[in-house]
Amino acid sequence: MTIPMTLPGSAFANLLVHREEWRNKRYIDPRGFPTIGVGHLLHADDDTTQYWSNAQVQHHLEQDIQLAVRGAALAGRDNGLDHLPEIIERRWRQDEIDPVCWALIDMAFGLGRRGLAAFGGLWKALKRTEMVLTDGSDRAGDEVLYVSPDADPRVETPYLRQVKGRARDNAQMIRTGRFVDFRAQYPDWRWPK
Repeated sequence: MTIPMTLPGSAFANLLVHREEWRNKRYIDPRGFPTIGVGHLLHADDDTTQYWSNAQVQHHLEQDIQLAVRGAALAGRDNGLDHLPEIIERRWRQDEIDPVCWALIDMAFGLGRRGLAAFGGLWKALKRTEMVLTDGSDRAGDEVLYVSPDADPRVETPYLRQVKGRARDNAQMIRTGRFVDFRAQYPDWRWPK
């Protein structure tokens, strides 16, 4: 389903729909949490929700994406990248999302601000290379995938174990500063015109 969005980032939103699926009925996610819509976790106060209309799914998707944009920006600030909120939010508003920014927002969508902020090695690598959102960083990409990238053997992060290909895509974009070919996993997905 391709959906029109009332906010920047329609390509991002449409890829989320391909990855997470559009579900009008409540379901239990792989971690055992009640979920509805496009990966929207139900909390205790709305735990009895069983069905959403398409309009409700879209409304919550737009809100959740805005939370992810803000969460990615603030997770960077929480880790000493004080200029990151302005960069991410400006690029989002202008619909000029670069691959590293895209990956950070996608991670925030799935993990939340605190979950993304906990990737201390990722933020240190981004800070150390001073490349934030431009050329990519091998070390930062490895930090997405492995608890301790220098250890032998490498231990996968819970994020990689949970979302596998999606984590690898995000790590690749952070490493290279280039978009991956999403159509390899989602052949019917296209960049919206």
